[in-house]
Amino acid sequence: ATKYVVGKLPADYTPPASGKKTGKESLAEKFILHKLTNAAKDVNKALEEREFMRSTNIVYQYWYNNLCDVFIENSKAIIQDGTPEEKQSALDTLYTALEGALTMIHPFMPFLSEELWQRLPRRQGDANPTICKASYPVYDAEMDDPAAETAYELVLGVSKGIRSLMSEYSLKE
Repeated sequence: ATKYVVGKLPADYTPPASGKKTGKESLAEKFILHKLTNAAKDVNKALEEREFMRSTNIVYQYWYNNLCDVFIENSKAIIQDGTPEEKQSALDTLYTALEGALTMIHPFMPFLSEELWQRLPRRQGDANPTICKASYPVYDAEMDDPAAETAYELVLGVSKGIRSLMSEYSLKE
């Protein structure tokens, strides 16, 4: 995931000062930001309750099922075929989603997350020399969007159903 995101960022890319919504996000971007903020809320709660297995499962689900399996795959089309504004928004959201994922996974995989985090460009005004000093993700009500989650899960379900039918009836694209 990190290699993909870093590879898509232009050489002169500087992420926005914050990962807040701009209002220009696509449905897929709203979905991943919603998943990020809820994963942050859930992992912080699990860590406070010292439920380490649950906290690692939350981080894994966010990384694998939401970031890698869904959003990165969706971003490929936006980055390839979108308008310049859509591409920029997708890159900014990819950065935010990956940065949040790396800081979220840091307590469980400190050496790997540090190495990958060092490869990311820094946000404007961020002078942290290490992920250890970076802010751990927390719940942000502004990024919580259950309606986007419901709408995007419908899109994913329809897409999955179509692929299943095509496979079942040996149809080609």
